[in-house]
Amino acid sequence: MHIFALGASRNIGYYAALRMSPLLHLGALSVSSNIPKGLLSKGDTVTFVLRSPATLEADEALKEYVSNGKARLVKGDALSADDIKAAWLGAVAVAPVDFIMFTVGTSFFFPFASFFNMNLIVLFLFWVIVI
Repeated sequence: MHIFALGASRNIGYYAALRMSPLLHLGALSVSSNIPKGLLSKGDTVTFVLRSPATLEADEALKEYVSNGKARLVKGDALSADDIKAAWLGAVAVAPVDFIMFTVGTSFFFPFASFFNMNLIVLFLFWVIVI
């Protein structure tokens, strides 16, 4: 299966690709915990669209998947229709995309940020639908 992952540099999208608990990642759980396999460990390919691919290039948990081509790191900005279109065309050139994992969000913690977050997410989803 081929997954086109938008907004998966951390939190829900990141952990779904790896299917690990944040507690396991932080060392609070053992590897023997009953946590199901993630997308990558099942052999699926995940194309991550990231503003900064370096964020995941240095990630120890993803190194194996990046090196064997199962995790594809593509530079792209959610606010750029051209970036999303280029990322999509690059993804489908590798293999047909089976589904889109849309976990876009922001890390703002200011009172006015909820309005901005909603607009960012709606705009990003708009680019995905249009393209």
